[in-house]
Amino acid sequence: GGVCVLLRESFDVLENGGRSFESFEHIDLSINARSKTPLRLIVIYRPQRLASGHLTGPTFFTEFSTLLE
Repeated sequence: GGVCVLLRESFDVLENGGRSFESFEHIDLSINARSKTPLRLIVIYRPQRLASGHLTGPTFFTEFSTLLE
């Protein structure tokens, strides 16, 4: 698992957050191209099952809603 974002050095990048969730991994970035409108990018990796073996569906939707707040 895991997530990765590759960007050119010409972008100014700030990592948002500090939150962690049980059902998915994510990275939350604010990206500024010097002359453009800022962009918020969230990349999510959601495995089908948790380490405990349970499906992530119900937990994922609850946690995803929290991330979007």
